[in-house]
Amino acid sequence: MKSVWIIAVFAVLSACGEARSPAPDSGEHGYLVFNPPTQEKGWALVDELTARAPARDRIRTSGLVREDGKTMFVDFSGNCKAQTALVDEARQIADRLGVVGMRCLAAPPAG
Repeated sequence: MKSVWIIAVFAVLSACGEARSPAPDSGEHGYLVFNPPTQEKGWALVDELTARAPARDRIRTSGLVREDGKTMFVDFSGNCKAQTALVDEARQIADRLGVVGMRCLAAPPAG
């Protein structure tokens, strides 16, 4: 019954556009944090990054840091130094979409 509840919560969050979590936890985490000009551009960045095969295996979850929707994050397995290809790819996508100020953190972003 508990797993049904958890699945229902994730379904509601996904429907609201608040969080996505396709990959399981594998220990160490890194966090890409960015301030998209619009939530649509932020979700476009997340969608494009998760559509790429190498990145898809690393991304754990993504969402809004705060409810104001101005800061978003992508939580991935590994760390910023070990996953430089994923971080570089995310920065290239961000540049193309006009999302500036992407940073990679070792700790979850404060909300």
